[in-house]
Amino acid sequence: QLTARHGFGALPTVLPSSQNLKSPYAPFSSQPWLKVALVNYGQVNFTYPLNLGSSNRTGNITVLGQSVPITQAGRPLISPSVKAGKKSFQLSFTNLDTTSTYTILTSTNIKLSVTNWTVLGTASNIGGVLQFLDTQATNDHGFYLIRGGP
Repeated sequence: QLTARHGFGALPTVLPSSQNLKSPYAPFSSQPWLKVALVNYGQVNFTYPLNLGSSNRTGNITVLGQSVPITQAGRPLISPSVKAGKKSFQLSFTNLDTTSTYTILTSTNIKLSVTNWTVLGTASNIGGVLQFLDTQATNDHGFYLIRGGP
């Protein structure tokens, strides 16, 4: 499964690598968001944009009559956050991919480069809901970033 972020990938190499993959045998995609890119020496490469939806999406790339499904994860759905006491803040979110690791970062300045945000830790999977509890939320305001995925 692909991440919700944009990127590129490759299908397993077609053997023999000398197999004609040019028209009329050229690979094609079933979805406009999934683009066949470079096809060379049996290697079929593809690109995909950011998935702005919260649901997974699946497209297929057909190579020599064989359909290969490509699934891209949806973005996390963030639940209303809860101030859990004077110094605690709970963040909950769901995603169809609960097997991935999600890192939580924080900053009091949203304009600060993400490389300068503070890493707080990772979210825990509790019954299919990913949760993180910041026990040091002492600022009057702050920003949180969920980073990760497959």
